[in-house]
Amino acid sequence: MPGGNMPPGSQGLKGPAPGWPTPAPPSARPGVVATISPARTAGRKVARFIATQAAQSSMPLGADGKLPELRLKETPEDQAAAEQTKSYNPLVLVVAVCLSLGLSVVLILMDVSPGNPSLQQKKQRAREIIDAEYTGSPEGKELERYQLYLREALIAYHQGDYRKERQYYQKVLDMLRAERIDPKRGLTGSPARDKRLEEQITILLSGPP
Repeated sequence: MPGGNMPPGSQGLKGPAPGWPTPAPPSARPGVVATISPARTAGRKVARFIATQAAQSSMPLGADGKLPELRLKETPEDQAAAEQTKSYNPLVLVVAVCLSLGLSVVLILMDVSPGNPSLQQKKQRAREIIDAEYTGSPEGKELERYQLYLREALIAYHQGDYRKERQYYQKVLDMLRAERIDPKRGLTGSPARDKRLEEQITILLSGPP
């Protein structure tokens, strides 16, 4: 109304009075969230950061904080082989002990003293006796047949022909045991010399050459 007082509240309809603060827009007011129309955001894609929890190992750690060691699972065949190997060890030990004892017994029983010479030493001595006492011809006489056989046997021995050596000694031995020999003179001149020669030939024909 002109000239009169305006009713209360009518002044706010025309605008803020001079000197009053201008009200802030809705988006700037505290506590008020601005909304955007779906029509304005439909055409845009907003990248979002998705934080995922770090993957954890499915294998638990040991008491010392380390991963457990891998062990191969033994099969029944492996276990059987291991048991068989263990069973062999005592057997090998027993065999080794038996061999050692047997060798010790053989060494003890072998008498290598000068009073009991070995068979090879006896054979060597027999050859020396035959060569010295039965292959020579006194007074330049012609050699008898048994003496020729004895010489051939010694030559065969020095040539390494042990088979031929034994053959000649066997011939002389057969002559010594022949029934037509004169019992008083024998083959070599006396029964004592025959016996001594037979003993030497028997030694040479015994055992390996």
